[in-house]
Amino acid sequence: SSARVVVLVMSRKTFVNEPKYDVTKLGEASGGDNVILEYDLVLELFELGRIRAVLPVLVGDLKHDADMGGDVYTHFFSSGCLPPLPSVKVSNIQSKALSYLQADPDLEPMLPADELRSPDVPSGTPSLVAGRTVKQTVAAC
Repeated sequence: SSARVVVLVMSRKTFVNEPKYDVTKLGEASGGDNVILEYDLVLELFELGRIRAVLPVLVGDLKHDADMGGDVYTHFFSSGCLPPLPSVKVSNIQSKALSYLQADPDLEPMLPADELRSPDVPSGTPSLVAGRTVKQTVAAC
C-alpha cells in the first residue's frame, strides 16, 4: 500500500441501499459486505503503520433549502444517516480481509501467523485477527 491517508466517504447509502444491500441486517453467518470489509482493511493497515491517517467524510442527505438558496446537505448524525449497526462479528468478512492481508508479501511478515491459524485468538492481537463487530468497525473509522 502506498497511500498515506485514506479518505472514507460515508453517507446514508453507504450502509443501506436497498435492494442491493443493508449493513443493518448483517449476521454472524452473512456472506459479507464490501463496505465493512474495506473499512476493516483500512483499520488494519492503519494499525500496522502502512497508512498514517484515516479521514472520514460524513455526507448528510441532500435537501432543498430556499433560505440557503438551493440544495444543501444535512448534518449526517442528526439526519439519521447512520443506522443502528449490528454488534456481530461476521466471520466471512474477517476471513476475506485476512486472506487479502496474507496475500500481500509486504504485509504477511507483519501478521502474527501462528495466531491467524488459531480459532481462539488471545487478547492483545491486532483487532481484525481477534474479530471486530460491524458496529466496532464503523465506530473506529
